[in-house]
Amino acid sequence: MAKKKAVKTSVVVSKPKATGLVVKDEKQDKDLKGMAEVTRKVALEGSKTLKMGVKFNILFMHDMGTLLNSIFTDATLKKQGKVDEELKKLLGYWNNPSWNLSSLYDIRNVAVNFDRDFIEEQCQLRMENGKFLTWSHFKELQKIGNQKRQLTLLDKIRKNNLSANDLILEIKGNEESEVKRAGGRKPAIPKSPIAIIQKLNNTVQHTDNYIQSIMEPFASMVNGEEAVDEKLMSNIDDTVEKMKEAEKNLHTFLSKLIELKDQLTSNDEEEEEEVEDEESEEESEEESEEESEEESDDDEESDEEDEDEEDDEEEDEEDNEEEGEDEEDSTVISSVEGLAVFEDEDEDEVPVITAKANVKKPKTK
Repeated sequence: MAKKKAVKTSVVVSKPKATGLVVKDEKQDKDLKGMAEVTRKVALEGSKTLKMGVKFNILFMHDMGTLLNSIFTDATLKKQGKVDEELKKLLGYWNNPSWNLSSLYDIRNVAVNFDRDFIEEQCQLRMENGKFLTWSHFKELQKIGNQKRQLTLLDKIRKNNLSANDLILEIKGNEESEVKRAGGRKPAIPKSPIAIIQKLNNTVQHTDNYIQSIMEPFASMVNGEEAVDEKLMSNIDDTVEKMKEAEKNLHTFLSKLIELKDQLTSNDEEEEEEVEDEESEEESEEESEEESEEESDDDEESDEEDEDEEDDEEEDEEDNEEEGEDEEDSTVISSVEGLAVFEDEDEDEVPVITAKANVKKPKTK
């Protein structure tokens, strides 16, 4: 692709100066006057360094793109279809984690579409907020084939302080990009349920904040400077349809999410009840074991008491037997004494009875 020499024009340089740069210089002069001498020197030297840094970064990328273009335009590699293969080898060799195959294409395309001198001139011009253009601005601008439109957007970037992301939306909203994508990119799905919900939470919160912040400004822009054209009306219609579809999907998933939460809550309650039942059973078993142990102890004590009672009964029986024998001995002795008395009273009539015949020997234990 040939370089677009027509882009390098004095109109591009003069128009931004006539709009924002002069106003910014007046503010800078006022700021400088309010500084101490040492601060003023740092401000001026630092500004030069910043310009050099921005300029160096953009020109560095432009030079890299020029080098890469030699691979893109190599007849042998193009014929063999090995351009991408060789670019991947470069990525491995350079080992720059922020670059991929798409990055190399963008770097080359910027170098091809914009002359180096033109980019160097643009690097010197500030936006209204004092910031400079970045390489990403040129990366998005090169996607527009119309040179006149590129110049118009450059002027708009400086006047409205558009970032590279703002420029992407501006170009996409007008469908001006020559690099077309079939549909949107599929979002990366997190690997765990909690990560999925967290990402959804962040997305919903971000969308809600954005909607609330644009309500009034959007109405003012439409009724103010921005002209309402067919393209804007077409974009509004398209957005309305997408919002309706999103609303339907949102309500569907909301119902599903609530249903899943109720189901999980119910499962948790059932698990808690099972745990409580198990704990209750364990407590019942422990109480039963304790009662059994107490009953066993009571039985042992009862048996010991029974044994003690039996021992007492045996002792009582022995004592009774001993008392009975003593009583028998006493009775025999009394009988013998009686007989002796009887003999004394009437020896002639009563035969002599010796005490020995009625005496019983006590049992020896």
